[in-house]
Amino acid sequence: MAPLPIRDEVFTAEVMQAPEPVLVYVWADWCGPCRLMTQILTQMAPAWQGRLKMVKMHADENPLTVKQYQVEGIPTLLLFRGGELLWNHEGVLNQAKLQQALTQYLAV
Repeated sequence: MAPLPIRDEVFTAEVMQAPEPVLVYVWADWCGPCRLMTQILTQMAPAWQGRLKMVKMHADENPLTVKQYQVEGIPTLLLFRGGELLWNHEGVLNQAKLQQALTQYLAV
């Protein structure tokens, strides 16, 4: 189960107004490290199902969100809960470090 693709137009509804925490993955198809991050997120998704919503946004196609959250490099991960940005990370994280960050910020 891969992260659900979303666009700038639905960011507020899908992320800011979501009842559950949301991990936003900012990526691009030309980005080599993004391929690895996509695999890691796809592998992790089933374990977080029901506790965390995972979405992805193509950096080039969603300039409003990229600018608003000052995304300068990709892959970038943005973790939101209740419309508030809790954590962000630029670059690839291995599965163990990402699990640790999610557990720390979501206290699950």
